[in-house]
Amino acid sequence: MHVRMRLAFLSSIYLALSVVAVFSQTNPIHRHSFNNYPASVSEVRVEEAKIEVIDVKLVEGRRILKRLYSFSGDGKREEARFFKPDGTLMAKEVRLLDDSGRLIESSLYSGEDKMKSRYMLIYNSDGILIEQDFYGADGALRSRNVISRQRADKDETVLSQIYKSDGTYEGSSSFTHEPTQNHGGVKYEGSITNADTMLSKRIVVQFDGKTREEQHYNPDGSLETKSITITTQNETGKVVEFSVYKADGTLTIRMKEEYESDSAGNTTKVIRSRWDAKTQSWIPTSVQYFAIKYKEN
Repeated sequence: MHVRMRLAFLSSIYLALSVVAVFSQTNPIHRHSFNNYPASVSEVRVEEAKIEVIDVKLVEGRRILKRLYSFSGDGKREEARFFKPDGTLMAKEVRLLDDSGRLIESSLYSGEDKMKSRYMLIYNSDGILIEQDFYGADGALRSRNVISRQRADKDETVLSQIYKSDGTYEGSSSFTHEPTQNHGGVKYEGSITNADTMLSKRIVVQFDGKTREEQHYNPDGSLETKSITITTQNETGKVVEFSVYKADGTLTIRMKEEYESDSAGNTTKVIRSRWDAKTQSWIPTSVQYFAIKYKEN
């Protein structure tokens, strides 16, 4: 699969999953699309500092600016700026939303403020997403996803047909959302198919309250990778542990994030740690600080 096909299919995976998330969201007009911040937030500045072990002590390094989120007063324009370690702009994303808080356009720019890509989302009269159009830096259409839905009892299937800019059929994706019996959880199962080779890859995602398990399968049906995310609470806030395994069960990545929040429930600090297999312990690697500005009433 060449690069453009890979990008189109990866986009279809994440966007199809985000489509299902949109339908499970209540009162979307009260939340921003970036990190689900509440509409009362006007700006979020994210700084990060590395943590090193010096003389058996954990020492926090200099803080550097990583991201800057800004939100318009009417909630219809959102901007995220991403910075290099030297403080210069690396990239920028601008999102536009409609009166109901639905994402209708997203544009990605380079650090030189040149547009790199854009995608637009089209909804029907019921507010259901039916089409996604992807454009290149020159403004020309690169691919189009035509989306439909099928319902059966409590299940819902999101179908996406992918086309090239000239209208040629390129492939498809299909994702099914269904409730599970475990703690009111849900299950997503999907596949992507290459129109040229007719080979399909499958992904299965399950939630059961505090645990999220994601499995990726090869075209021959064999397991490729599995990741597990466990969310718990401690005395200061949320704790998220993330692990990735190979098909044979070998652990490749294990990380942890510990959150602190303000009185409004928005994240103000995140400590990241990695699991050290030799010492069988967590080693802090970095800390992020979130400076949040709220809109004036």
